[in-house]
Amino acid sequence: MFKTLALTTITALILTTNVSSAMAAPSLQLPFPCGQQWRLDTWGHAPALDMVKEPDQHGTEGATLVAPAAGTVNQSFYHNNAGNVIQINHGGGYFTTYLHLEHRAVAPGTRVEMGTVIGRVGKSGPTSNGHPHLHFELGYDADGSGSATWGYAGAERVRPTFNGTVYGTANNQTSRNVTSRNCQGSAEADDTTGEAVDFDGDGKPDLLGTTADGTLRVYRGTGSLGRPSVDAGTTIGSGWNSITRITVADIDNDGKNDLVGRGADGGLYAYLNKGDADFSGTRVTIGSGWEGITRVMVGDFNDDGKTDLLGQSTDGTLYAYLNTGTPGAPNISTRVLVGTGWDGIARVLVADADNDGKTDVIGQSADGILYAYLNTGAPNFANRVQIGTGWDGVSLVSTADIDGDGKTDVLARHGDGTLSAYLNKGTPGAPDISDRRQIGTGWNSVDRLTFADMDADGRTDVVGRFTDGTLNAYLAKGAADISTTFTIGSGWQGITRLAVVN
Repeated sequence: MFKTLALTTITALILTTNVSSAMAAPSLQLPFPCGQQWRLDTWGHAPALDMVKEPDQHGTEGATLVAPAAGTVNQSFYHNNAGNVIQINHGGGYFTTYLHLEHRAVAPGTRVEMGTVIGRVGKSGPTSNGHPHLHFELGYDADGSGSATWGYAGAERVRPTFNGTVYGTANNQTSRNVTSRNCQGSAEADDTTGEAVDFDGDGKPDLLGTTADGTLRVYRGTGSLGRPSVDAGTTIGSGWNSITRITVADIDNDGKNDLVGRGADGGLYAYLNKGDADFSGTRVTIGSGWEGITRVMVGDFNDDGKTDLLGQSTDGTLYAYLNTGTPGAPNISTRVLVGTGWDGIARVLVADADNDGKTDVIGQSADGILYAYLNTGAPNFANRVQIGTGWDGVSLVSTADIDGDGKTDVLARHGDGTLSAYLNKGTPGAPDISDRRQIGTGWNSVDRLTFADMDADGRTDVVGRFTDGTLNAYLAKGAADISTTFTIGSGWQGITRLAVVN
């Protein structure tokens, strides 16, 4: 049945672009979370591939789709025939394209790393024939147009190599039980979820973001009780397209929220906030070699009241970089080894999972098991406790106190668009998020979740950006209720990254 449908998925014939003089193709891994097994078929359109989940295609629809290599999103749109489409520019003229998606989680201009969640597999568009699968193409921009054509006879398609093996060499090839070794990256785009903070010192959270051309803009919080709002935005910087990762921390311990950016050159830089969201001073280099760090998280990991950094290297080693900075002089040179084997962890969050006052780490393995790594101090995350299963089927996983009890809960979006809160009922040494509450439906079109008190009532609200650029605030009423909604912006699809605490 699948073969009959798949033969008409894309009306294309085999064509492989001559790339003998091109740069080497990117080193790809399968575009699915680490450890999953998938079937790859060329049918009649080699070198393009159709992919379904093993062993029996069950779980294909709604499956998490991740970037097979680092790059920048070139296209993200709905096509009348191919449905939801994403194309990623991996550099050197090479592009990967993904068709028939159920959901697109990234906008054009978004920087992704290997393993970043970019969407979910689906059956959108009439050429999917209603059969859930991923249609995948690797293309080479032979004519220098700035993108690779796809989906038809004569498109600029080339054979992909996953984990060192070449696929798509001929029509009617089937590769069974191909295991994903996509084990290095983060499970979500860096800024997919996180907390918005006050940058201008007025006590209200602001939204800070970059556009595709590297412009840095601040949207100042102007909300009042029951009335969330942000202003129209002000440009406060440029050249930020050379920064591949942005996070927020008071890195020099002066009481102001600064920006920490990882450059394409591997340098780690502090952009110190002079007040009023002014980052115009000289940036401070606080590290080098960070191109080998695949994840960066923030939190007070040694319980000294200062915000530290947690970094995971490509080999799965986890380090804490302790903050010993003073006003105007950031310093994270003290590095502590806190774990190994983290390359098998597909998603990482930071929270006090067991309510003992220490910052813990929550990690999801490739098979969907969720663990709390309890911080026993110094820091030390050796004590691992299982707190959930089936978490490989959710997205937009995030942490926030959604019910107003002072404990950090976990939120997740399910494949059907349902948004759930897993309320934190843990006690010291015994984390517990088994109390699940449905707090929303229809969240399939949301690609960013940000948390902040947007209406100055003391509760943590949810801000969701939709793929059409609409920005909504969902006001918290307590008891895990965010049913009151306000639209606070439009045109936000032009913001490719948000600077948030995560």
